Amino acid sequence: MDPICCSDLLRQNVCREHVEEIRTKRFNIGEDQQQSELALMLQGAIEQLSAELYQKDIRFLPELLQNAEDNNYGPGVTPSLEFILTDQDVADVGASATLLLFNNETGFQEKHMSSLCAVTMSTKKGQRNKGYVGEKGIGFKSVFLVTAQPYVISNGYRVRFQDMPHDQAGLGYIVPEWAHTPTDAELGRVYGKERGDLPTTTLVLPLRDNKVEAVREQLKKISAETILFLSQVCTFTVREDSNGASQQALSITRETVWSKYGNHEGAAAANSTVRLSVEKSAAPKSSSRLYFLSQHSFPVAAAQVVEQRKNVDSWVLTLAFPLDDRILGSTVGDLYAFLPTELTTGFPFLVNADFLLASSRETILFNNPWNMGILGCISEAFSRAFLCLLHNSDNMLGSLDSSKFKVRDVYKFVPAEKCNHPQLEEVRQALLQTLRDNDRTVLVSGKVGHRIPKNEKFFCKPESGRRIRPAFRKILQEACEQGVELPELLLSGRCYIVDGRVEKDYDKQLEQIGVPRFSAREYAQCLKSPDWISSLGEKLYVKLLDFVKENYDSPEFLAVFPHIPLLKYRSDTHEPEGDCFLLASVEEAAAHNLGGKKIYRSPLAEGEWLSKWTNLLRLYAPVCYIPAQTIQALDGEDKLLEWLEEKADIKPLTVFDYAKEIWKLLPVIGAADIVILMTQFLFCASQGNYFAAEAWESFIKCTVGFRQDCSGRMPFVDDHGSVIVPGRMNRTKILLLPRRYPEIKWPLLFLDDAIWDPHVMRMADTYMEPQVRMMKDLREETNLSRYKDFLCDFLGAADVLEFNPPNQRLPARIFSTSTGSIGKEQLFLLLTWITKCLKKNQKIPLNFLQSLGENAWVQTLHHGLQRPSRCFLLDSLHLYALESTDVPVLDYEIYGPYILEYKNALQVLGVIVGVSSEDRKSATFTVAAHLNDLSQKAARLVSRESVTRLYRYLQRNSCSTDWEPYSPVAAAFGGPRIWIPAFSSHGTHEPSWVQPADCVIRDTASALSKKLVPLERIYNQDREILQFFTERLKVSEVPGIESYCELWLEWTTTKHAVNRKECVEVWMKIALQHSNLQISSTHFWRKFCSQAWIPSVRAGDRSGASLQLTAPRDVFIPDDLSLAHMFATLAETVQPRFMWFDNTEIGLEAASKLCSQIGVNNLSTSVRKLEVPLTTLTSRDCYEESSTGVRYVCDGLFRAILGYLSKNGVNIRKRHDLLCPLMATPEMTIKSSILRSYLLQNDSAVFIEAKETVMAYWDRERKLLYRLEFEDLKDLNVESRTNFCIQFVTTIAEGLLTQHPSLKVDGLRDFLLPLVPFNFELEFVDCVLRHKNMQIYPEDEKFLASAGL
Repeated sequence: MDPICCSDLLRQNVCREHVEEIRTKRFNIGEDQQQSELALMLQGAIEQLSAELYQKDIRFLPELLQNAEDNNYGPGVTPSLEFILTDQDVADVGASATLLLFNNETGFQEKHMSSLCAVTMSTKKGQRNKGYVGEKGIGFKSVFLVTAQPYVISNGYRVRFQDMPHDQAGLGYIVPEWAHTPTDAELGRVYGKERGDLPTTTLVLPLRDNKVEAVREQLKKISAETILFLSQVCTFTVREDSNGASQQALSITRETVWSKYGNHEGAAAANSTVRLSVEKSAAPKSSSRLYFLSQHSFPVAAAQVVEQRKNVDSWVLTLAFPLDDRILGSTVGDLYAFLPTELTTGFPFLVNADFLLASSRETILFNNPWNMGILGCISEAFSRAFLCLLHNSDNMLGSLDSSKFKVRDVYKFVPAEKCNHPQLEEVRQALLQTLRDNDRTVLVSGKVGHRIPKNEKFFCKPESGRRIRPAFRKILQEACEQGVELPELLLSGRCYIVDGRVEKDYDKQLEQIGVPRFSAREYAQCLKSPDWISSLGEKLYVKLLDFVKENYDSPEFLAVFPHIPLLKYRSDTHEPEGDCFLLASVEEAAAHNLGGKKIYRSPLAEGEWLSKWTNLLRLYAPVCYIPAQTIQALDGEDKLLEWLEEKADIKPLTVFDYAKEIWKLLPVIGAADIVILMTQFLFCASQGNYFAAEAWESFIKCTVGFRQDCSGRMPFVDDHGSVIVPGRMNRTKILLLPRRYPEIKWPLLFLDDAIWDPHVMRMADTYMEPQVRMMKDLREETNLSRYKDFLCDFLGAADVLEFNPPNQRLPARIFSTSTGSIGKEQLFLLLTWITKCLKKNQKIPLNFLQSLGENAWVQTLHHGLQRPSRCFLLDSLHLYALESTDVPVLDYEIYGPYILEYKNALQVLGVIVGVSSEDRKSATFTVAAHLNDLSQKAARLVSRESVTRLYRYLQRNSCSTDWEPYSPVAAAFGGPRIWIPAFSSHGTHEPSWVQPADCVIRDTASALSKKLVPLERIYNQDREILQFFTERLKVSEVPGIESYCELWLEWTTTKHAVNRKECVEVWMKIALQHSNLQISSTHFWRKFCSQAWIPSVRAGDRSGASLQLTAPRDVFIPDDLSLAHMFATLAETVQPRFMWFDNTEIGLEAASKLCSQIGVNNLSTSVRKLEVPLTTLTSRDCYEESSTGVRYVCDGLFRAILGYLSKNGVNIRKRHDLLCPLMATPEMTIKSSILRSYLLQNDSAVFIEAKETVMAYWDRERKLLYRLEFEDLKDLNVESRTNFCIQFVTTIAEGLLTQHPSLKVDGLRDFLLPLVPFNFELEFVDCVLRHKNMQIYPEDEKFLASAGL
């Protein structure tokens, strides 16, 4: 036998004996023992622990890989692990597929097999400090998730385990049994004979049918980065054998290509570069990726020590930075506990450390002190690795030709995205802060002019770095290439420009570590460096302007860019070309704040003519230009030129522009000759061909506004030699052309300078004398007519016919007949002026027009000087049925027939010129006004025929107009008046004018015959004229109440005795009309009520013999007939006076209403009733009514009261409460007569007393009711009987209801009164209650019965 084979057999025997020993000693197999309860409990614990730890099918793959990493390997052996998935039933157990694992470790020893046959007895437990990855002790048990009976073949061991409990041991999972199959030959066929001997250790896993596809998918998804942090396994292979055809599916190789161990900034560190190579059967060629691994050690703080790691005194963190893109298809997380977890941090690098994992190994245990300590070290570890890679990448990676990694790519490892987990986000923030605090984190650009030694890199602190816009970076780079030093800000060392490639690719990462952008203020500081701008070449300067243009309108720059002086310009047109120039800001250029000057971008374009004027006006109107070199560099930059024009108002200079410059300077020029010179320049420019038609129109629109507001905007020189600047004064005056101008009109009309000076100004006559220098230009290029038009257009100058009249009332002295200031020539000039305004649709000022229309200055026939508004044209007069003697007519002999050509102007002044509807309406007002004028003259000067025609005209035409005779004008003269001829009956012996209020159409009262003029008799009953008086002048048909009131007030003051006829004719008319009119608020009525006396008679006078006028305070209205009768029986000497009225004319109510308004008091409210003196009611004077006599306080009275109260809505309880006091009151009789007094006092303090016999009285305080003593009511006379009945029911009603105002005393009294004569008999009372529909309810019956009634 081959010696090697012999040794293998010997080894197998030893291993088999060891397995049998385990079965016998540990699990009691082979002995006659029953299954123990401990075995059952252990089986359940194994199943539960496995289910908890490995809830996913694929968890067994990392466990097996972890075991391979922890295995021992022989010298010179490259540790490798290979999975083969085959559809063969290799173990011959009926499996549809088998997964095989081959590992070239040194092989199982007895301790390893003993560990597999136990729980939590791992040979690696407690040895984390020796580099072992596994620790839970049941990693192998995870294979039971996919197989029911795994096979282990290693170093002589051939063992099978099953998940089903053994019959004798009562346990599964850990009970070994020797396996004869599969044989090495069978395994060799799967592994491949051509590959040589089998690896030392093989695991055969017959897969559960429901796990085959899951295993296949997970094998395909294994990431190449799985073995990145392993220290031993360098090769990892996955193959699939289908239908006997074996193919390589995936092969991963880990290779360390560079490593260095030492210290980094005083801390231990180990850096290396690892290449992961991947070969896939589907890929045409293999792919590889480089990873920079940086390992750092940190001491474990006491607060972070936990039981599981009590023997570990340091944390070792390894960070892996993918120098290339990560391998495609990588599905594992980026947080490792030697092997990948499923936790994704979001960091652009991978982290490996000895984390404590959750049971499923999917994530770490957050909030665990050990893990939190490790997480706290990540920021420091990253900072060390990041800075090491940043500062030494060229040395470390320069020899790796396959790597495209550059220094700038280090910034891609800065975690720019926020982490989802709060603890990880804290790590990220701490990491970023360490970078922010480091002075050499940011790579500075070496191409913009920073003073950095050649071929060296310079780094700065993030807060000192600056990210800038690409366009500005390019400008700085080109300036550097041209040898231009940086602006002062960038040379000061306070800030540095970040490397352009870093900013372009990793701008977000720079932002996260705190590298600010170049602020608008910092851009402004750079641009405010005049030496730097002056050092730039013109093309580069144009690029700088373009940069400003592109960013100008952004909110960030809009606050600073307009104020930066960066626009080049020259201030002197004829200065020799050179490098000297000035700088202006966009704001200054746009606002023309350069000493009032504007910048232009091109030289003069109109040649000699404009040059002559600019030289002439150089001291007053200088111009500014952009330098010629800059203009040349701007050629073709159309958008930039448009921007300069839009924002800075920089345009080419033309005559049009220069004219506007002259226009702006005019207000600041104080010399009169210079103002006139500039005015003539503008005139010459407008007359030559230097303005395009559109430009001239534009110039007019932007400068001239006087045609709209009657005020020019251009300064001018007045006739006193003063320069008038419109902007410095309230230009409301009219500017008149020079007096020496030919055919000027205004001197003819402006006769009185004192009137017109507040409204006009006069141009200086020197405007008609051109300056010596411009004499030739003026006379050759224009004429006086055009010059006049120019002065009118640009200065707002005008002649009298070319502007509106001033809005000013002309003084009365102008229209005085003594001065004769407005003659025929002035009249026609005024009419021409008004006509011209009308043709231009210009509104004539109201004050000016009114002063012409309201003053008498027009000559008329028969009526002398008249206002225009009072006049007619003669040819239209016959159309109004009037004669020239009736109204004023313009005098044709003075004005001539030509006046008819100005009808429109005359109509504006108020003259009646035709018969249109407007003319007719005006004619009515004119006739009425003329009639009002006549009423101010002596009536004897007016003929009856003329005034009759005027009245008849107004009546016929006033209905078609809004004419109102009671106008403010008429009211100023006392209102319209009526012409009255001599009228003897009225006391007038010559014609007169009277007020309409003093007239009446017809008089019906002889008492008023001397107060009112009866017009019906004067105008011979001419109904048309009388109707005019009635409708338009408001003359009453008959005398009104005012007339009667005035007459009555006369009588009040002149006489006290009046007769019945006078009272009927006047007093009754006042009472009647007063009741029909609403006049209580009028003045005359208030006067009448306060002064009138009242017709009155004595109380007992029925004949009216005592009729006289009495002051209202001494008269009473007899509203209570009982009281009136009582006082009428007194002696005549003491009787009060009652108001008088005539029943045939008016009733008591109307008379009482009139007297009440005048102040007469009612009798009922003026009388004071005195209570019965209680001292007269003694026990001797009264006794209780005997039971045989008639009692009035009885059941019938109570029933009547209850019925009445229930009918009026009083509830049961309240009506019973009201009645109780009466039911408890005894009825007493009065033996002797008792009198009650009534006192009447007028406003004159006179007392009148009347008395009556008391027949009934209820003393509620003493709870007694008294009545007159009699046997039978019929024994009394009618008057006494009636008085008793009334007093009794009144006493009852008042006693019951006085304290209850909601119930009417009069109602109860009137209801009870007819029941008294019947002694309140029950049958009669019940009959009346039924008749009145009043009801006694059962509750009322019960109430009466309880009282014994």
